[in-house]
Amino acid sequence: MTHNQKVLAQIVAQYAVQKARRVDVRPPQDRVMEALGEAIESKRNEVRALVLAGRFETDAYRTAKAQLAKWTEAWNSNR
Repeated sequence: MTHNQKVLAQIVAQYAVQKARRVDVRPPQDRVMEALGEAIESKRNEVRALVLAGRFETDAYRTAKAQLAKWTEAWNSNR
C-alpha cells in the first residue's frame, strides 16, 4: 500500500466516523417519554369513555384510573 493510499484510507475512515457521530438520533429517554405521553392520552380517553358510558363504578374504570395515575406520576417525575 502506497503512502497516498494509506492517507486516503485514513481520510475515508475519519469521514465515516464523523458521519456516524452526526446521525440525528434522539436519545432513548426522549422516545420513551413521547411513547409514555401517547399512552397517557390514550388511557385518558379510555377513562373518559368509561365515565361517559356510566361505568365509573366498575373494576375496569378503577384499573384504568390507577394505571393513568401511575403513568402520569412517572411522566411528571421525568420531565
